[in-house]
Amino acid sequence: MDFKCIFFAVLFTRYKPSFSYSISQYGRDGVSSQDAREIVALHNEIRNKIMRGEVPGQPRGVGLNILEWDSDLAEEAQSWADNCVFQHNDVYDSRFPVGQNLYMSQSTSSSGPDWEAAIDDLYDEHRLYSYGEGFSYSAGHYTQLVWADTEYVGCGYSACDSGYYTNQIYVCNYGPAGNVMGEFPYKTAAYRKRKNSQKRKKNRKNRLNRKRKTNKKYYD
Repeated sequence: MDFKCIFFAVLFTRYKPSFSYSISQYGRDGVSSQDAREIVALHNEIRNKIMRGEVPGQPRGVGLNILEWDSDLAEEAQSWADNCVFQHNDVYDSRFPVGQNLYMSQSTSSSGPDWEAAIDDLYDEHRLYSYGEGFSYSAGHYTQLVWADTEYVGCGYSACDSGYYTNQIYVCNYGPAGNVMGEFPYKTAAYRKRKNSQKRKKNRKNRLNRKRKTNKKYYD
């Protein structure tokens, strides 16, 4: 019977967790092309749920980018996962700031990665998030998953021996980074409706002003 316990950590700006686990490498490591396709599909399905208004307790969103796999972000993620240290690192990319989600499961078996379970656990933080509060420490993984302006994801995986247990370390890097202080993860459908209404009012006003200017009379 396997024993599992789950650990979470989230990186935003320069925040780092106060703990780390140093462990030696064990088992199948790396992310296959099939894994990469699954990771992208799992992320985009969650983002599509937001845009369809299907995430319980969360408002329907608009304008979320469709994520694409990025080999540079993945290479950095794998390099860090290979260290078998459950701790964030600073990732430099000349294109954009990079965000990072970490996940670790602990088991007595040496099975391969379960990306669906890992990403679903991060997604489950939506239960702890109240839209309108901005960034939340308790739901930072979830908000990075659904951050509208993020365009790319790249992940790494390592199975590491810690004695009796196998520690499965998952690292995902995101660009541009989410969890920006003072900003919301995405714009809501209500926000877009309000902005469109304001735009229509402004256009009507401009048309009326042009009409008045055209009909203006001049006297000698």
